[in-house]
Amino acid sequence: MKTKSVLAALMACLVVFAAQSQILITHTGATNPTNEGFSYYSFSGVGTVAPISDMGVPAWNVTCPNNISTQYGYVSGALPTNQLTEVKHQGFTITLVARVFQNYAPAFNVTTPYLMGLATFSPTPTNRYDIDLAVDSSGNTIVLLPSIVVGALGSTCAAPSTNLMVMVPGNGYHTYQLVQSPVTGLADLYVDHVKLVQGYSGTFVPGGNDGYGLLFGACNGAGINFNLAQVSAGSALSPVPLITWTNPAPILYGAALSSIQLNASANVPGSFAYNPTNGTVLNVGTNILSVIFTPTETADSSVTDSVSLVVLPPALLAPTFTLQPVSQIVGADQSVTFMATATGYPPPTYQWQLNGTNIDGATGSSYTIPTTALTDIGYYTVVIANSVSTNTSASVSLTFLNLAMYAGLDIIGPIGANYNIQSIPALNGTNWTTLTNISLPMQPYIYIDYNSPTNSRQFYRAVPQ
Repeated sequence: MKTKSVLAALMACLVVFAAQSQILITHTGATNPTNEGFSYYSFSGVGTVAPISDMGVPAWNVTCPNNISTQYGYVSGALPTNQLTEVKHQGFTITLVARVFQNYAPAFNVTTPYLMGLATFSPTPTNRYDIDLAVDSSGNTIVLLPSIVVGALGSTCAAPSTNLMVMVPGNGYHTYQLVQSPVTGLADLYVDHVKLVQGYSGTFVPGGNDGYGLLFGACNGAGINFNLAQVSAGSALSPVPLITWTNPAPILYGAALSSIQLNASANVPGSFAYNPTNGTVLNVGTNILSVIFTPTETADSSVTDSVSLVVLPPALLAPTFTLQPVSQIVGADQSVTFMATATGYPPPTYQWQLNGTNIDGATGSSYTIPTTALTDIGYYTVVIANSVSTNTSASVSLTFLNLAMYAGLDIIGPIGANYNIQSIPALNGTNWTTLTNISLPMQPYIYIDYNSPTNSRQFYRAVPQ
């Protein structure tokens, strides 16, 4: 990690905190905690502390002797009455900017969860909220929110359930925050302004908490285990917005998302961006809805949250046409498309037919003939079907309409007279062809040669018989 990026991240955290929250208790960087009103506290063994510049960050270094049971730190003591009142009505935020080191202490495991660093806040003698840090065998930071703690520094802290334990890749500096709601008493864990755990209830200490107020420290191993750049507890508005969003009630397939499901709220003004968006129709099954909340005052501290929504299949419905196909009139060799749409559950299938016979491959809601031929003339239907029933559309026709010019004779003569109708391609010829013989049924009578469009030129005559 580059020094500039580390310092920028820490300064961003401090600016957000100053802008939105009243800091009650704080320890920053390499400053001696005793100069800030904290008292040295040892749970077991004796360790050492020293200021240090680590990765360009002024930090407070926790060092242990060769003893994995050594745990110590600093504690603020009880909060004044006015601060307790603020916490009671406005909730609180614990912020810890720190990193832990590999190889100086046993790797974390759920059987013996050795803690290398922690910050705790106890608003009452019997209630405590922990941010506990350990390291796994690969050097990744493990963040624990214990459910049972005995003693101030938590040497016998019980391993939490997996939903209260997260892994943060690497062992660089990160900003860890617990943001507690005064309404529910539950806290959410944010790592670098991203919510990772929701609904942490803290711990109950039946015999009373030795580390009343803000406490930080801990160490297990031999050597440098834990560097702390900042720790604080604050009241009023939290540095990280709180999103409240619960899993919506199941909906039936076909119902679009609305504000009934997309109803997240926050404790500070800002805007919500949902995915999927309002109006989306989801598939049957469990779907994940997510939201990005951007506060009005601090866009850099946008936070995310998600819920799950179950979409139930609707009742079985027989297939029904919402659009029937219509008859088509085209010229030969032209393209033509028949269309239909239908509803039903399960969604219906389509099968187009010509003169009652299935057309191979014609199984969509539309059927297109790219180049029509005489064999395509006929009556078309489409059959829709699902597991409930089948339904056949109205029968529609495909008709050819071609523009052509026909030659003919206008004959005026006695009714009943007989004529021989003849044609020839050139007037200078003598080989007249007889086309037909007629007995004049009326006058005038028009004779049409329906083969004339195939002739480039033709002359006609009617010869009395």
